[in-house]
Amino acid sequence: MASYATIRELQARASALISATDKAEPLIVTSRGKPVAILAAVTPDEADEMALAVERLRSYRAFKRLQQAASKRPAPGLAAINTLVARVRKQRESGH
Repeated sequence: MASYATIRELQARASALISATDKAEPLIVTSRGKPVAILAAVTPDEADEMALAVERLRSYRAFKRLQQAASKRPAPGLAAINTLVARVRKQRESGH
């Protein structure tokens, strides 16, 4: 299970809290009671891979939110799709 610390605690005890992530689970940093960041131990070899994993997770979750929102409204008709495609093409051609 993860440990929790406020931003204020992190500022006051950053070195100790970061050292603790080497030996234990990740540290979840909170602001006003809400999670805002996660600190986790990584090796130099896995740092980029971990950052990429976080970005993939964010992308996946954003995709799922879009998918849920789309399922709540009717699918656009072919005319609406063609209008949107034409608008995007026109914007690209004009350099916007």
